[in-house]
Amino acid sequence: MAQVIAGIKEVFLIDNATALTDISTVDLGLGFRQNGQFIGEPFNPIEDNRTRQFPNLYNFRAEFGTMQVANATIIQLIAYTKAGGAGAAIITSGVSIQTTTVAPVTGRGNIFNFDLGDSLALDWELLLTPTERMINITLERAFGQAAAQALVDASAATNVLTFTPPTDLLPALDAALVSSGFLHPGALGPTGGVFDIPAIQLGDFRISFATKGNKNAFNMSLVNSIHMELEGTMSSADSAALSAVMAHDLPAADFEVVLDGTNKITVKGLSFSQTGSFEVGDENRNAKVKLQGDLDLDFVDVTDPTDIVFHTFLGGV
Repeated sequence: MAQVIAGIKEVFLIDNATALTDISTVDLGLGFRQNGQFIGEPFNPIEDNRTRQFPNLYNFRAEFGTMQVANATIIQLIAYTKAGGAGAAIITSGVSIQTTTVAPVTGRGNIFNFDLGDSLALDWELLLTPTERMINITLERAFGQAAAQALVDASAATNVLTFTPPTDLLPALDAALVSSGFLHPGALGPTGGVFDIPAIQLGDFRISFATKGNKNAFNMSLVNSIHMELEGTMSSADSAALSAVMAHDLPAADFEVVLDGTNKITVKGLSFSQTGSFEVGDENRNAKVKLQGDLDLDFVDVTDPTDIVFHTFLGGV
């Protein structure tokens, strides 16, 4: 048996109406990322009285986290979300890269290609903390057993991707920008935020923008909104801060999430609610604020590619 080496070289995404045959034409490469995985397993098998399982559907699930959190990446993911999913090519170790082609080496590698009628549903989450900047992407869909078998068989033999030299497997585009340096979320100050926390008192924060929806019979997400949550902790909170976090309201102020020196996300007032809590103990005196709301995909404005703006229906666009 040929030696098989674990590992995934790259994941490419394209709109679900286009054939994914040429790497040079893809919309997005996940590029710099953390560990990912691609899983195939039975979905909703049928079981008899002796617990024997009979095939029903077969589910493919790909999970990857890209560190390329620039607006260009997020705008592309929003477009895929509105379209109901994306085409994907998952290139594993054990492929041969020639002058203009990438192909599996027999018995070693795979190019799992899902495009056109085989495109996958898409979920994603932008996650920002003091130590993490990541977009976690999930691609998923269940196929009939015969269709699933054909997709796996093709991945090891007939799937070949072409490219126009020079093409880098880690494309150095604006979408490939990896943010660096500490990011202070604008919503939490240090001045003018929805809840002002001086930089020296910022104890912790967590910001999440994640797709929200339901699954259909083929385990595909039907996304209806983007759920936003922002939690921030003020350490050494004074009495005024303890009183301020008691407010449960719908702030009229906009807030910004800064991704780097150029890219930001703006959430308009009335798009979210504000709640809070505090903890006074022998070791801590913290005030915590939480902003959350479901953001409408029909009212996201990407006219300015450096500023993704989420409006609310009440506030207009």
